[in-house]
Amino acid sequence: LGRPLPEDYGARLEMLLNARFGLWDVVRTCARSGSADARITAAQPNDLAPLLRACGSLEAIALNGRKAQELFKRFFAGRLPEHLRVIPLPSTSPANAALRPPQKQAIWGAALQDYL
Repeated sequence: LGRPLPEDYGARLEMLLNARFGLWDVVRTCARSGSADARITAAQPNDLAPLLRACGSLEAIALNGRKAQELFKRFFAGRLPEHLRVIPLPSTSPANAALRPPQKQAIWGAALQDYL
């Protein structure tokens, strides 16, 4: 968003909402041993329909990492409005060591610039 990131989590959420960005989890429930997304099993999707109804002007969904992309495709492929753009992005997790944080930020910024 081109602004310093607040330390406080609530302030971060408020900053996102003020910029008309929202956070939503693809997975409602799952089993996972440890913290790695690769270990997610028995995933159950969040219901996308209420989100789409509540956010009628939603233009895009950005997916944070490969596991989110895989699960989103499995749960929602073919069930999205035609205008809705799905944007796969690299994981912001520190476990994604293939990219340094400034590289991740540049990729995310470039991919989402039309929505800023």
